Amino acid sequence: MRLYLRLSVLCAALLLILFAAALPVLADNATDVLALVNAHRASIGAPPLTLCVELNNAAQGHSDWMASTGTFSHTGAGGSSVGDRALAAGYNWTLVGENIALGYPSPTDVVNGWLGSAGHRANIENGGYTHMGLGVTDGGGGRYWAQVFGAGGGCTVASGGSPSAGGGGAGSPSGVPSIGINTIPANRSCSGNDNVLVSVSGFECQVVSPAGVGHQGVIDQGFIYAVDLWGAVPASVAVCLRGTGSLIFMGAENAPRVPEWLSSSPNNGYTCGVVGRAGTLVLVERGPNGAVTISAPPTTVVTAPVSGAYIVQRGDTLSRLARRFGTTVATLVSLNGIANPDLIFVGQTLRLPNA
Repeated sequence: MRLYLRLSVLCAALLLILFAAALPVLADNATDVLALVNAHRASIGAPPLTLCVELNNAAQGHSDWMASTGTFSHTGAGGSSVGDRALAAGYNWTLVGENIALGYPSPTDVVNGWLGSAGHRANIENGGYTHMGLGVTDGGGGRYWAQVFGAGGGCTVASGGSPSAGGGGAGSPSGVPSIGINTIPANRSCSGNDNVLVSVSGFECQVVSPAGVGHQGVIDQGFIYAVDLWGAVPASVAVCLRGTGSLIFMGAENAPRVPEWLSSSPNNGYTCGVVGRAGTLVLVERGPNGAVTISAPPTTVVTAPVSGAYIVQRGDTLSRLARRFGTTVATLVSLNGIANPDLIFVGQTLRLPNA
């Protein structure tokens, strides 16, 4: 029997089989899986999970959909993500994750399968989760499992779903793929742009172009996306950029700004990292262990500006300067006769308003 596991950062895949009608088989499977999961969590000192009606419904809906369509994927009906499905089920999460599997006949088998895969195991062991839901459906391609984890949402405790440890067993399937952990921050977008999600609010963010990044060495890593963070950036904030790659951060406090690789992980179609100060976060294709490295830009010698003027340094853009000096891009453009707002250069002297 072929067994399959997926984490929610994996892409959709079709199983090329003719599928019979889907048949939900949740029964005692949810409480059995909960007991096995909580037994393992207890063994590592993690708090137990509670089984929630809302997450059961989200998970069961997804396992039903997978079985009925013959699709083995974390992308569900209508292009939904696990976060979408949890919200639709009435669970307003701050942290959400999902494991799925296909072909495992019993709770013990599927939990052992997940524990045998580093990424799925990390979801099970994640101490940030407080709640769990499960969906199980038989289809023509086998038995489909969906396990949803969450925190922060209101939980209606399912029958037999109060935290308790027990059960468990050893075992390890072969050929189980593993990739990443599906944990993304609450859906707080950057200025209404859901290509950037942040875990807390209270500071400013703005998507920037490669020209706005202002560092050719960073752009050469394979630019995908970038965002400026400024204002009251907290000491620890999770930021996720849509796409798969690696993260580079350049703090706003230095001129010229020095890029640094930021520890990151793939999460449900995003790449996430934690920052603690103002600066620019850039998603690139290459990683810190790739053949290409980033060199700090050469030091720029800047002479003291005359009163009411500013000399452009590496990494400066008109939008950043406008924020810094409390004015607008349009004002700087008009005051300095700039033809193209995207083209300013290092060493250029700009007049400032109210000088």
